[in-house]
Amino acid sequence: MEAEYVAACEAAKEAVWLKMFLTDLEVVPNMLLPIILYCDNSGAVANSREPRSHKRGKHIERKYHLIRKIVHRGDVTVTKISSEQNMARLQKLSRLKCLRATYMV
Repeated sequence: MEAEYVAACEAAKEAVWLKMFLTDLEVVPNMLLPIILYCDNSGAVANSREPRSHKRGKHIERKYHLIRKIVHRGDVTVTKISSEQNMARLQKLSRLKCLRATYMV
């Protein structure tokens, strides 16, 4: 769960930066709707929405809890997605198949 939570935090920070960048450039006049961040880990999704820490998450560094503030502000919405629908997983699997076909005769 920790790796997915850290990845979600980093993605949320990038999304907020991109949102501010596009607004400053006036490419998009105003972005009122939150950016949807899809995550296939239920624990990471729940932890990003939870305003307080639990015993199970003591080992996670504090800097990664920034995602909670970002979600609370309404800049990003973290949503659960099934592993089968996760585009990152599909890209990884297709890449593995390609590598396997190339190097494993």
